[in-house]
Amino acid sequence: LFKPLLVVLGLLIVWESIVVLFAMPEYILPGPKAVFTSMYDNASLLWKHTLVTMTEMLLGLILGVLFGILLAMILVYFVALRPWLLPLLLVTQAVPV
Repeated sequence: LFKPLLVVLGLLIVWESIVVLFAMPEYILPGPKAVFTSMYDNASLLWKHTLVTMTEMLLGLILGVLFGILLAMILVYFVALRPWLLPLLLVTQAVPV
């Protein structure tokens, strides 16, 4: 339990140390404090956009599942379409996402 927390704390310390030791401008590498302050100051905006992203993700999942079920039913009930559709399905599986 403590090991992951120590790793995160260590990374934050290294990050802040790099910013301070190399006098990094904030527009190049902001420190953890600046990042968390900005997140706190813009929390309502972040939550608004998070909600939009989660809605799009959920709709995409639902549409993908429905399309997959429909396609599976077509392949099961219309055997004559299998030679035409299966190669297309194999091509879509080879395309990186």
